[in-house]
Parts: sequence; C-alpha cells; structure tokens
Amino acid sequence: MIRRSEKEINFKRISEKKVAKVIEDIHDLRKLTNSNYYEFSSDEIDQIFREINQAIFRERINFFRVTHRDDEAKKFMQKNGLMFDDNGEIVPLPEEEKKKTLFDRFKK
Repeated sequence: MIRRSEKEINFKRISEKKVAKVIEDIHDLRKLTNSNYYEFSSDEIDQIFREINQAIFRERINFFRVTHRDDEAKKFMQKNGLMFDDNGEIVPLPEEEKKKTLFDRFKK
C-alpha cells in the first residue's frame, strides 16, 4: 500500500475547502439579482462573468506552468481560442490565429 505524502494530504484538505468557498461565493452572486435592491445591465453581467472566467483560466494555466506542463497550457489556451495580451490579460485569439490554429490541427 502506497502512503500518501503529507504534502498530498495537505493539498487535498486545503483545496477542498478553497473550492467549496469559491463555489459558495459564486452562488452568492445570486443575491445581486434582487431587483428591489439592485439595477444592472446585460453588459455589467457579461463583465462579471468574463472576469470570473478569466480568473479561472488564468489559475488553470498557472497549474500547468508550475508543474512544467507548458505544452498543455498552450494547447489548453489554443483549444479555448485564447492568448495572453501585452498586459498579461487573457484575451480571445485574433480570427486569423484561430484559423491558423485549426488548420495546424488538421495538418498533423
């Protein structure tokens, strides 16, 4: 029987708590839909979820990088039509890059 390291046990314990908190915080966004207290536009809602998605993508890519899986990070970003801009923000790939990426996939 393989004994799990203390680091693995700590990762599992702490990550489960953090994931539960993130999910709870996301569910709390529901409270913002109460029109008795809040008014918002579709653009504002889009911006909220764009920022949340960008944070999720950024952290997933960070996990790839710290585990020295840069190729997987690159594939993940291309698969999702994303890239980093000059400010380090995750942005959609330009259309010509998307086409090139799709073409490159079929070439292999």
